[in-house]
Amino acid sequence: MEKSFIWLTAFTLISIVSVIMVPQKRYIKLLPFGIFAGFLLSMAVMLLAVPWIRLWEFNHISSFSVYGIPLFLALTLLPTTVIFAHYAPKFHNEEKLLFWVLIFTTATTFAQGLLQQAGFVVFINWNLLAAMMLSFAIYSFLALFIINYEVAPPETVKE
Repeated sequence: MEKSFIWLTAFTLISIVSVIMVPQKRYIKLLPFGIFAGFLLSMAVMLLAVPWIRLWEFNHISSFSVYGIPLFLALTLLPTTVIFAHYAPKFHNEEKLLFWVLIFTTATTFAQGLLQQAGFVVFINWNLLAAMMLSFAIYSFLALFIINYEVAPPETVKE
């Protein structure tokens, strides 16, 4: 199997998980947020970090890439953000919301570590601790944005 398919495989798997975890009507409602906060934000971060600052680089990229950034990797953050936004309002207090942020930060850092160990990502002027702090900052910002602007208000039960 071609190694560049790892990015498409990751996108496909997380998309399937998100369709299973998020009800269809909610998914459609959260899709614009996923596009902006997931895909476009991750592309902006990677466009800054990869070709300009050279913090890390990707190996095994396919023809579906922009400036050395696999598009399917950035697209993977779209369904991830939809899952995050769907469940974030269910955590009512700060401690529970912090726990939710830490779950996604840990999962993201773990995935980045696996990709680095497998040789798909090469850290140049970067390390896993910096990746974890960036993930924590982004998920914290998204959680606060979701809660404060009611991007995904909890579903109400009709009686």
